[in-house]
Amino acid sequence: MTKTKRTRAGNSTIDRHPQRTEIEAALVRGVPYTTIAARYDVSKDAVCRHNKKLPPERKAAVLAEKLKPGADLEAIKREESEGILLRLRDQRLKLLTAQDVAITSTQLGNVAALSAQIHRNEQLVAEYLGLLHKHSSATITAISLVMTPEYARLRAALTRALRPFPEAAAAVAAAIRDIENAAPPMIEGSASHAA
Repeated sequence: MTKTKRTRAGNSTIDRHPQRTEIEAALVRGVPYTTIAARYDVSKDAVCRHNKKLPPERKAAVLAEKLKPGADLEAIKREESEGILLRLRDQRLKLLTAQDVAITSTQLGNVAALSAQIHRNEQLVAEYLGLLHKHSSATITAISLVMTPEYARLRAALTRALRPFPEAAAAVAAAIRDIENAAPPMIEGSASHAA
């Protein structure tokens, strides 16, 4: 028995799904395919196929419908939050990889530019999650060690020093990426004590 390919409109898994409007709204808002697939018990491939065939007019109509008065704003906020954080995480991983390439090829100008973008990405995530707090009496400063210029210089120096040893360089680069992808160690202090 051969599998028949579903090409007619209205015949796909998502077209027949009772929560089609919610799935399409999540797609319009950029919620990752894997999140949508898990939430609505459909395959990631079905979600991807449906998104590719979704016309711009339908996307605009779905968004308008979801944002009309009486819409579940908490659900929209939750889905948006997940999408934003996942896109920021994916962007940061790409930036870190690009920074590794720039360091290896001694493109120090690119290293500095990428470092600034990584810093901005992490700052956005921290602000979004409410990790940066300001108090009226004093400001508490939290500095991730991987966001400092000193760390970028140390990382570049390690990469240059290990260039003659490709296996060691790869092992160190992997270890550094693991540390950078983990929760960063923070240095905390009061602004009144900062020099």
